[in-house]
Amino acid sequence: MKEIGKSPVVLKKEITGFIVNRVQVAMLREAFHLMEQGVATAEDIDIAMKGSMGFKWAFCGPMESQDLAGLQTTKAMVGNIMQDLSNTREVPSFLKEMVEKDELGIRTNEGFYKYDDYGENAIHTRDDHFLDLLKLMQEKANKENGLINSK
Repeated sequence: MKEIGKSPVVLKKEITGFIVNRVQVAMLREAFHLMEQGVATAEDIDIAMKGSMGFKWAFCGPMESQDLAGLQTTKAMVGNIMQDLSNTREVPSFLKEMVEKDELGIRTNEGFYKYDDYGENAIHTRDDHFLDLLKLMQEKANKENGLINSK
């Protein structure tokens, strides 16, 4: 894994979904809840996440981010918000309906967004951004390892 630029993690015990999928589903549950409650649209949520957590988590994971913010701040935020978070264990009805209506995302040209090219442009744009981010992360790692001059 390391040879292809991945950062493997060995789980302390077996669990359904591994680490990232579980955290992603917990975030999706809340994002879906916000949509169901009419608080935000899919686009609103994407914009907010890209400009905040998505941006900083590329270099600073959620736990390190909380250390840097201060755990007293995290405790206050969690204590204030956690009681109002969704704790549903059901797939949202709107998601079931979308799948039933064959709105499967790029596969059918419609999901949370509409596509006219089976998502080809969206995929290329995403991949270009991933490659740019990968280059930036590699440059950062090289600086940290003293492989290039930081000036």
